[in-house]
Amino acid sequence: MNAHNTGRRSANDKFICLQPKNSLIFPLPENSRFPVSDEDIMHYCAIVDLAYTNRIQKNYALVYHGVHCSFVSLGQTLMPDGHIDNFLIPCFCRKLFEDKHPTKSGRHYFFSYVGESILDFSSSLHENIVRTSFLGAASASKGKRLDLSDRLFFPICHLEHWFTFVVDFKWKLFAFLDSFYDPKSEYQLAVQEPLMKNFAILWKKIFETDEPDFKKFQVMFPNMPRQGNAHNCGVMTMKAMELFDPTKDLRKLFSDNDVCHIRIQYANSIFFHRGNKVDQNVVTSFFDKEDFMRQLHPS
Repeated sequence: MNAHNTGRRSANDKFICLQPKNSLIFPLPENSRFPVSDEDIMHYCAIVDLAYTNRIQKNYALVYHGVHCSFVSLGQTLMPDGHIDNFLIPCFCRKLFEDKHPTKSGRHYFFSYVGESILDFSSSLHENIVRTSFLGAASASKGKRLDLSDRLFFPICHLEHWFTFVVDFKWKLFAFLDSFYDPKSEYQLAVQEPLMKNFAILWKKIFETDEPDFKKFQVMFPNMPRQGNAHNCGVMTMKAMELFDPTKDLRKLFSDNDVCHIRIQYANSIFFHRGNKVDQNVVTSFFDKEDFMRQLHPS
């Protein structure tokens, strides 16, 4: 059954909902690692429908401190086979920041344009973007020093593919989290050296120090679950950022088979997070709950 035809939008009948290109199919298999409730599914379907609803889709779905994104970015990128965009990632990074402050987690999650500025570093504009971000992060770090953090995460979308560059101060290593390209692939070989080299150059420029000595850092390519299509890289990047620790095998923590449930969990956890200032009623009242549940579980 097509979930996007489920329930009646009694409060939104005056709006035109365009049919999404991809939809959630019921019944949804259970997933013990990433469980979702019937209400989670209903809210997820509402978020996806709102991403295609005239006069609503361009409204803000997320308004966190300093960042925001529309229903288009939230719903169309987290829908089945959706490709994560550069507007959702900053909101996700902000959520992780608010879930556990860097002084407690030891982790910093940088907006995607910061990592992309490191990769493409060639001008004062790139340097200023990174400088502002690094100094801001340092002010929220242990001892007001960024190098006292455990690790820094830089999600990057390059050539329409997401991966994460990690600088790990605790273990003194650079890590590349990629769910598709192998370490010796043409893609990865083109980004590894510029990221490590440019990061070290920018660090010295910004903090005016040769410490730590990044030449002594090891390079790590952690075991990553492999994506099963061209669209899941963003969601798998988000989950890898959330779970990565050099001592863990990420393949044992999630797989491509979990991505559908992870999408539903993320849509709910990001939208209903305490840091989101948007009125939640637009999602919670979108479907008639009784109608939705009857169609979700037909007798």
